[in-house]
Amino acid sequence: MATIGTYLGILEATKLQRINRYFYKKMAHQIVIKIEMPFINLVLESNRKEISIGFWKKNTRDCHSKRILTIGEGEGDISPKVLGFSEVYFQYFVAIDHRTFAAFPLEQEAILKKGFVVTFDTRWKFKSSEPLPDLADNTMRPTAVLLKAPAHIGRSLLMLGGR
Repeated sequence: MATIGTYLGILEATKLQRINRYFYKKMAHQIVIKIEMPFINLVLESNRKEISIGFWKKNTRDCHSKRILTIGEGEGDISPKVLGFSEVYFQYFVAIDHRTFAAFPLEQEAILKKGFVVTFDTRWKFKSSEPLPDLADNTMRPTAVLLKAPAHIGRSLLMLGGR
């Protein structure tokens, strides 16, 4: 509005304000709907070495996080040898279910070659990292999408876009 207002005269600016006022008083309550936000988990990453899970509880605005994985050789860290990878970008640490994730480390800052299924126990303690079959050659920066299938089939991870 500030940008548009600089090009309008006083009369035009007043008319525009009246239209906005009409919209907010008469129309906005019919168009704007409240959507309840369910419990949400999201993956947070720092320096490609620390993975946390963010929790939004139903209908709150506060996000709490819990670190679930630190890649390294220090106390409390999980060794890259045990994981099968030394760093992972949040976009490629994909939730398969509540405590299971597919992790795909980037190679040469863009290519995905190998993936791992990383699992945690009920207290978010690391349990295991199992390799997945290799991806196609030159799988470059795709978007990972989890497909839900009937229970007897399970879930599939589809890589969209990229190269």
